[in-house]
Amino acid sequence: EFCTGVLRNGVMHWYTIYGKEMGYYASFVITRNWGLMLFIAGATGGMAAGWMSDKLFGSRRAPVALLLYSLMLVCVAVMAFSLQHMWVLGICVILISFCVIGTHGMLSGTATMDFGGRKNAGTAVGLIDGLVYLGTGTQFLSLGFLTEKSWSYWPPFLIPFAVIGILLAWRIRHAMPK
Repeated sequence: EFCTGVLRNGVMHWYTIYGKEMGYYASFVITRNWGLMLFIAGATGGMAAGWMSDKLFGSRRAPVALLLYSLMLVCVAVMAFSLQHMWVLGICVILISFCVIGTHGMLSGTATMDFGGRKNAGTAVGLIDGLVYLGTGTQFLSLGFLTEKSWSYWPPFLIPFAVIGILLAWRIRHAMPK
């Protein structure tokens, strides 16, 4: 979830800042419809992740997280080459938001019950969800420093967190809830 926090806020917050600084603030996605786009991405991402977990992976969470982290990695890589193309960048950011909310739902929402059980689910949620905010803080400090130097550092900064998310999800891909 640390990686999810970095990726989540690394695109949801920085995309609008980037658009404003680059003079694209009046575009379709950024100003007029950013909240709507995030809502659609989040709602569909969470539902799609739950459906995939239940119907495709026998209620396992890690394969869904692995798939979504992999899509995030592809999108972040595309972002690195499309900073001058706001529509491509916007599509990547919305897809990452879809994946991030799906992953967050799998790991913070449902896997916590698997980890903590019925009696310790609240503690597990607190610990795991806290990692999201640790990731959020890390990316804010880091990207604030890096983007001040050059926006070209923005996507490459996110890549290692997608890779780490993939590796960690791969490691637990066969885990089954009790």
